[in-house]
Amino acid sequence: MTQNERIILTLLVTQGALTKRQIEAHSGLAWATVSKLMTRLEDLEYVVREGLSPDNSGGKNAYLFNVSGSFPLSLGIDIEYQTTEMIIINLKDEILARTSFPTAPSTDEVSFFSALVGQIQEFVGTSGIPWAGIHGVGIGMPGWLFGQTAVDFPKMTDLVSVALAKPVTVVNNIRAYVASVLRRHDTPPHFMLLTIRTGISVGIVLNSQQFSGENDLAGSIGHIRFRPTRQIQCRCGEFGCLESYANYSALAQAAISALGLPDSDEPTAVHHLFDRAATGEARAHEVLHTFALDLAIGIASMIVALNIKTVYLASDFGPHGQLLGDELKIITTEKVLHTIEFSILYDQLVEERYLFGAAHLVLNSFCDFTKNGV
Repeated sequence: MTQNERIILTLLVTQGALTKRQIEAHSGLAWATVSKLMTRLEDLEYVVREGLSPDNSGGKNAYLFNVSGSFPLSLGIDIEYQTTEMIIINLKDEILARTSFPTAPSTDEVSFFSALVGQIQEFVGTSGIPWAGIHGVGIGMPGWLFGQTAVDFPKMTDLVSVALAKPVTVVNNIRAYVASVLRRHDTPPHFMLLTIRTGISVGIVLNSQQFSGENDLAGSIGHIRFRPTRQIQCRCGEFGCLESYANYSALAQAAISALGLPDSDEPTAVHHLFDRAATGEARAHEVLHTFALDLAIGIASMIVALNIKTVYLASDFGPHGQLLGDELKIITTEKVLHTIEFSILYDQLVEERYLFGAAHLVLNSFCDFTKNGV
């Protein structure tokens, strides 16, 4: 794919069916370039004609073009500790097939992925979708799925790619989530996205491209041992890791204890906490402040190291989630150089982004969602 081809496909993905003249106007590409590339993209079956433009009832240039719904396709896989989901989508984000099943427990990553290859083949076989139409496979998964042994993402990428004879990308599931977020048009070229679920994960975007570091472990502030004397063992095997006590479940339990809430599911407790903090209740605010203390140090370290001004905080805190962002901003400001300007913005966590983002790891190679794209 050339950059100009990506620009055209991105226009069609984001704006829908367009004529060649409209593509020329929106892309800034010359008419001859548009005409040549549209012929090539049609030949590759990446774009199809969808009738005539209502603004022009005739002429060869009045045809509407759109991305194909059948090629290229991507198979996205979201592996969580309890459940694995698979999805096949096209460039329009249309779901063509979907399945889910319990994640098989395993301490051996090679046998786990060998079994996964069989599950992928079975899923595609029963979907009725030709294997040839699937361009590649994107897989997002936790970095500590196999006990206290970190997943070797490059190794697993090679293993599954060879087994399937397809392009495959295996990443930490935060990278899959961010891949979906990058398709939004309101994100700056540099940002961090921190998710709070059963653990803490950070995605880093520099110049509109994800930065994953060696072995896909960049941003792993959840495994900084802030309080090594705490007798809470992390999934990684260490004690006192930030995410072992600064996670969604811990926040819910703190809310239940401090506010005297009846036993309830975690989201209900957390939403109740933020609702009461929004009314100015001191006890609720103290829970948020305590939760934010160590988390702010981790965020401050990354802001200083990367000089990133925008931090998104993604979780399920309800309509008043920005309260934690504000508390983190106050504490973090005390930890960084006074000349550094930054914002911490709450962004409601969307679970589907992990699954769609895994598929976008493949499909994003056909588009350019950077500020230099469209």
